[in-house]
Amino acid sequence: MPGRGYGAFFPALAPARPDPHGLPHAAPAPRPGRRAFTVLRSWAGQRVRLHFGAVDYEATVWVNGTRVTTHRGGYDRFEVDITPQLRAGYNELIVRAEALSGATVVGEATGGFSEFSVPVPNARRWSPDDPFLYDLRVTLRNASGAAVDTATSCFGMRDVGKKTVDAVLRPTLNGEFACQIGTLDQGYWPDGRFFAYEQVFSNAQLNDRYTGMVRDVQRLMTTKGVSAYVYTEITDVEGEYNGLLTYDRRVQKVDTGRLRAAHGALIGASRNLNSTPNQTLGHVRSFRVTTPGYAVRYLRQADSVARTDALSTASPDLGRQDASYRTVAGLADPRCPSFESVNLPGSFLRHYDSAVYIASGDGGRASTRHRP
Repeated sequence: MPGRGYGAFFPALAPARPDPHGLPHAAPAPRPGRRAFTVLRSWAGQRVRLHFGAVDYEATVWVNGTRVTTHRGGYDRFEVDITPQLRAGYNELIVRAEALSGATVVGEATGGFSEFSVPVPNARRWSPDDPFLYDLRVTLRNASGAAVDTATSCFGMRDVGKKTVDAVLRPTLNGEFACQIGTLDQGYWPDGRFFAYEQVFSNAQLNDRYTGMVRDVQRLMTTKGVSAYVYTEITDVEGEYNGLLTYDRRVQKVDTGRLRAAHGALIGASRNLNSTPNQTLGHVRSFRVTTPGYAVRYLRQADSVARTDALSTASPDLGRQDASYRTVAGLADPRCPSFESVNLPGSFLRHYDSAVYIASGDGGRASTRHRP
């Protein structure tokens, strides 16, 4: 049967004079939130099909208030015969969307057969620490404004950008760099191109290897500028057994606590890069351990040998003073600060033979005493 194809995306029609070849008047300029289109007179007696190149991921199509098709899949084209739903003159589609926080509408917008956005003023931004999601309600209305269908979903508001952090251009989330952690979800076909992967043969080995790689990423983040990583892969596939889950996704192979601790340490270290240390001369600081499980310990000295002890604001004054250092001009290079002991003026943090000491800044070599 003869037919015509109509693309899913088209420009808004503007008022026009009658066409000498019998084409209809173009639709009046659409009212806010509405999109109108017409069917050419020359198509009379033929079928009209609506074509979509691709829609990611699920699409439901209405024409003049009637649902005509639903499609899933973000990479393949689809089409639908819309002849029965068309009417003489102008055809119209209206979609309304609302953003909700609980039962409160915090943003709304109305759109037609095109993209539109829903403003959310003073949005509560999504982050790994606060993964807040808004509810979404989308209402389809006909030309008279009556609701003909409603769908609900949820979404998060966040700001994704980039900026220079620690002398490296890095991606940012809500204005701050946080190392991005992802997994690869893929399929495998034996007759396709093969890439070699490192294999593991037990859950214990997988846990050790994975957390070790996270620590490697943390080192590369501060030394080579790494800002994100993707682990291959989320599940086992044919011939590969290094997934975080089994092939059927029914059994978790990794230890949740160990992965959370490793990821938390990496993300925490990445966020520390956002803070510019206060290098003002005379500023007094303490140095805290960042290793998970030891973060209550601070660098201090005992008998001129540096060590770490658990300290807090309730600790004796002597211990807290031992863990305090004043920023001074660098002994070797004024551009690189040195740190003078508050308890022992004239003595500075120094290192020798892989150990840290409190020693004078007279240029002599630090004591060769080793850590007990």
